[in-house]
Amino acid sequence: MAKNNSSSKTTFVMVCTALVTIIVILAVTIIFVIGGRHNDDQSPIVTTSNNPEQSRSDSDSVSNSENKPNPDNPNPDNPNPDNPDPDDPNPDDPDPDDPNPDNPDPDDPKPDDPKPDDPKPDDPKPDNPSGENTASGSFYSTNPDLLKLYIEWESERKDNEAEITIKVYLESRSLQVGVRNDGIISVGGKSVEYSSPKINIAENQKTLTLLTEQKIKLSDLTSNKISLEVSWHFKGTYSGNPIDYITAAQELEI
Repeated sequence: MAKNNSSSKTTFVMVCTALVTIIVILAVTIIFVIGGRHNDDQSPIVTTSNNPEQSRSDSDSVSNSENKPNPDNPNPDNPNPDNPDPDDPNPDDPDPDDPNPDNPDPDDPKPDDPKPDDPKPDDPKPDNPSGENTASGSFYSTNPDLLKLYIEWESERKDNEAEITIKVYLESRSLQVGVRNDGIISVGGKSVEYSSPKINIAENQKTLTLLTEQKIKLSDLTSNKISLEVSWHFKGTYSGNPIDYITAAQELEI
């Protein structure tokens, strides 16, 4: 009985040892397989050939594939096959120096905009669409005395009619004179009489005194030039010089 028990124990030990050995072998095999797959993924495959002709053929194939021209790009130095000239960054612009290729004249920034200094010949613009003309001016009498007449005039003309506004001034220094009623203004063949006020100037400095302001209408004008003559009756002595009439005259263009 004791012998049978000893034999059973020995058999059990051998079975356990065999199982452990099998487990160890399986574990080592699995580790080796996993490690081999990892090395296959990271290590490049190097193929050697003992045939020099095959190696040379492979080398020529690589070289030819690198030097083979691109049929879509006739110029290998031009990275842009759609542009035949690699030095022209914009092949669609016929003149690279012209910033605006749509404008045939680079000196004209706006070819569609007519120059304001060049009016349309079919669209004349008259200076005065209403037909009215205005003019103005002034002048002095030419007498050598210290008493002088100063005349200001303005005209408004339409067709053959005009209205002339005339202001008559007396330039003097210290002066005392009474009312005068026999002044005469003649313009464009039409004459009017005027009266001047009393004048009393004490200061000995040059002074302009308004004698009269008249508006005279003219009609049936045949020229744009008319004569204007203004006279004032002083009939006195001034600075030791006897003076009767002072007259100022000029031709006006209206």
